[in-house]
Amino acid sequence: ANVPTPYTFDMAPPMSDRAKFIEWGVKARGEDPKFLGERFDRFLAMVRNEDVLDDRNKRAFLCTPREKFVLKQNEGRAYDHAFLDIGWGVTISGPHIVGRMTTTINPQKGEKVLEIGTGSGYQSAYLSHLTDKVYTIEIIKPLAERTRSIYDALIKDGYDEFKAISSKNAD
Repeated sequence: ANVPTPYTFDMAPPMSDRAKFIEWGVKARGEDPKFLGERFDRFLAMVRNEDVLDDRNKRAFLCTPREKFVLKQNEGRAYDHAFLDIGWGVTISGPHIVGRMTTTINPQKGEKVLEIGTGSGYQSAYLSHLTDKVYTIEIIKPLAERTRSIYDALIKDGYDEFKAISSKNAD
């Protein structure tokens, strides 16, 4: 993706119409319509299950391209209601768990959030749509390096919101 519209905390992706969301995501975010449709479908299930409750958390889910944080062989399952392998005996949590956890802590812009266990980077990416101060630490060095390279590549593509993520490899 080459993101034509930089992220803002008041960005308002369409939340009630799949076709409008896909159109918005292609135009504003430069994303793949296939994944946008899958993201919207998972979004509707998460709303039904009360995994995301307010518009801020709904927006955070809709603006976070989960497919960028899974292994290539799992891209087609990025929006499944499932945990997926990311290597080194680690998994990326299912979108429903990430939505529920994040909605529960309800971080506000300007608040600092510390994540222990960066993993795939998806949770931190999601959080960067809610606050501009995300700190994350990962003990597994190759995983920390891969995840940092994902953030950096996405920032280069125009996902400026990921500049809010400070990551570190440490115990």
